[in-house]
Amino acid sequence: MNQIILYFFLLLGAFFSSCSNQESWSYKAWHNTLAHYNTFFNAEQKWLETEELTRESFKDDFRKPLVLFNYGGNEALKNNQSAMDEIIKKASTMIDKHPKSRWVDDAYLLNGKAYFLKGEISAAKDLFEYVNEHFTDPKIRFSAQLWIARCLYQKLQWVDAEVLAQSILINQDLPNSLLGETHKVLGSIQFALGKYTQSAAQLELALPNSNNRMDQYRLHFALGQCYQFEKQFDLAGSHFSKVPKLNPPYELAFHARMAQVGILSAKQENYTKANKVLSKMLKDDKNIDFYGQIYVSMGNNELKANNIPLAIKRYNQAIQLSSAKEHKTNAYLALGNYFFSNLRYEKAALYYDSANNIIDESHPDFEEIVRRNDILSDLLTAVMTISQNDSLLRMANDPIWRTKKIKEAIKREKTLQEAALSKKKNINYNNQANNNANPESLPGMNGTSDMGMQNP
Repeated sequence: MNQIILYFFLLLGAFFSSCSNQESWSYKAWHNTLAHYNTFFNAEQKWLETEELTRESFKDDFRKPLVLFNYGGNEALKNNQSAMDEIIKKASTMIDKHPKSRWVDDAYLLNGKAYFLKGEISAAKDLFEYVNEHFTDPKIRFSAQLWIARCLYQKLQWVDAEVLAQSILINQDLPNSLLGETHKVLGSIQFALGKYTQSAAQLELALPNSNNRMDQYRLHFALGQCYQFEKQFDLAGSHFSKVPKLNPPYELAFHARMAQVGILSAKQENYTKANKVLSKMLKDDKNIDFYGQIYVSMGNNELKANNIPLAIKRYNQAIQLSSAKEHKTNAYLALGNYFFSNLRYEKAALYYDSANNIIDESHPDFEEIVRRNDILSDLLTAVMTISQNDSLLRMANDPIWRTKKIKEAIKREKTLQEAALSKKKNINYNNQANNNANPESLPGMNGTSDMGMQNP
């Protein structure tokens, strides 16, 4: 027993003695273990948690195609500064204390991702380029390149980002473990560029390799939109139907269902059936915030079915029953577009003006709406001028019409005078009644007395 204990301490001493040799296996193993489990692991977990929260808090604009890089703008990312600074400090400390660790390249990569997530995109890109140039691990190098593509996307250099992602995909040294991620990055960039056929091909390849639930339901939604834009309605409906099953935020699930109804209208032109589905959605209390959007969709279907009175009714219901400016705007625009296309410019102008008063600048058609509203305003001014001139000419040339208009003007003036006289009489009567109801105060009223107190 004593010999076993002696051997144990001898081995332990030999291990720690070898740890002083920086080239020994034990030295590297010791620092690899400390670097990974004591520092890098905690920093990486913190980054993953922050990334998920950042993407979850992103506000989607469903008037436009979905954003697959749902990180938000650089200003929004600055909210992560405190958490990311902590990660950068930990990763940098690991690099300083364990320079021989095999986790050093991962630490540099993590630093770049931290700079990205706090909105310092240029600094992040510089770090990713450093990793790509100074380390040899293919997985680390290509991961850095994919993040450079994300940085270019974030800087709105979408074409450059696409070129880089395409060059990564065709590189024979790309590890198989990054193939799915590469398809996702390239497909996301092409989706933003409006290249829906190419994007769908890439996103279909990315989907089976995605283990993240958020990525899964967002990829299905984006694929649904790709196929919808390309009028491949069966494929679009298939992907949209999978979105609610993955338990996404309710707003995303709602818009996936609305897209399915839109496909029903577009594919089968069965507007009555589509509106029955929408009517059922109105009965769901969870959709109360979306009533306006549902009524606008119902109005659109009635318009396509040439049920004009019912279409106008649905649009007006959207205006009256919705508190969301976006839904009211869409209803006003739908009415304005209908009257404009039927050359009823005065009515169209009223609805465009109402939309113009509440529209926000992020609306996809903001500039077109403002332009059309200005055009109609100028057009109506011209129409009113012409109308006024026509009336003056008729007044001069048609004595019967002139006599009729004069009598109408006299009658209007007489009615206004009688209304004013009646109003004046009512005011005088009310003043007299108030005076009678409030006579002058007698001595001792209002809590005081004019009679002095006398001593007995």
